Amino acid sequence: MQPLFDRFTGPMFNNKPEEIEILQTPDLPWEKNLHQGISHPVVFPGEMKKVHVDGSSEIVDPTLLIIRFENLWFGWKCFIGIENLVISPNGIIMRGICGVGGIIGNIQDTNFKLPVEPVLCVKKRCYCAFDIMCTKMNI
Repeated sequence: MQPLFDRFTGPMFNNKPEEIEILQTPDLPWEKNLHQGISHPVVFPGEMKKVHVDGSSEIVDPTLLIIRFENLWFGWKCFIGIENLVISPNGIIMRGICGVGGIIGNIQDTNFKLPVEPVLCVKKRCYCAFDIMCTKMNI
């Protein structure tokens, strides 16, 4: 489940308090048995490892970061374009869905260069789970 935002990046649509509570629940009914019987942290597709400043970590769903407004990485180094790439239907290659870092090239080009360094995030919030799952570093 994902929250809906006005024009994808605007404010979250008004939800009833009980709907927000459901969105913020990390263990939704259909996910109850996902980690059952596993003694060590496993990252399943759609989940990521969140590492805190003190070195502790937790497994989180990127959607929860959006819902809890923990998707604020303006000014951080972001590894979009290094850990993933986006190719549009017309062949345009970008670092991420967000468009930060601009266009890299086109798959029909023979001379585009893939990024080797992280990009500095210039967006107020990160709304795409695909982009969120890339490494972020506070500099």
